[in-house]
Amino acid sequence: MPEIKLGIAGAAGRMGRAIHDEAAADGRFKLAGTSDRDGEAAGLFAAADLVLDFSVAGAAMTHAGLAGKTGKALLVGTTGLDEEAMAALRAAGATAPVLVAPNTSLGIGLMASFAGAAAARLGADFRVEIEDIHHAGKKDAPSGTALMLGRVISEARGMSLDDLAITSERVGDAAGKHRVSFIGALERIDLIHEVTDRLVFARGALDAGHWLAGQPPGFYAMSDFLGATKK
Repeated sequence: MPEIKLGIAGAAGRMGRAIHDEAAADGRFKLAGTSDRDGEAAGLFAAADLVLDFSVAGAAMTHAGLAGKTGKALLVGTTGLDEEAMAALRAAGATAPVLVAPNTSLGIGLMASFAGAAAARLGADFRVEIEDIHHAGKKDAPSGTALMLGRVISEARGMSLDDLAITSERVGDAAGKHRVSFIGALERIDLIHEVTDRLVFARGALDAGHWLAGQPPGFYAMSDFLGATKK
């Protein structure tokens, strides 16, 4: 695949800066532009082949509309998206490749797979608890990752997400830690994923974005990327 022209929405944030620095050293990409305000987004989509959006939840509607109009690939890593934003992103998938990922770590994708398999195999005799820990400045709780893990587990068990116990803690500068516990009468299983450096999210976003830029229009998840790359 030729060099991909990369646009970064939310370039002034923690993730935006990390992606910018990682992409500069990655020969797969050429930086086409950045944006931090809605007024800059149209120009960003015009210049880029792929936009990585780690801005704010309120920008998702605008970015979805631009992706749908231009056909440019869009990866949204912003969390806290409401149903209206999700509907707009799904609709954009009719004319553009769109991937929504509350967590772009490859490890958390594997954890979700393990959690779903365990939930299906262990059954209702094992109580499930999900815990997420993030830095004090993170606004959404539970995190998008915790909710994603909860959806995987609830679907595996045929139950409602609302029936799962999810707890959140916002403290210090923690990059992210998630624990899924399956608690039985005689034994307990804990799945733990802890981020030690935020670069893992930037590298995962670039890897998933590189894959996404070569896909046909559609609405994708990290599981689609992980499933394709393991073949």
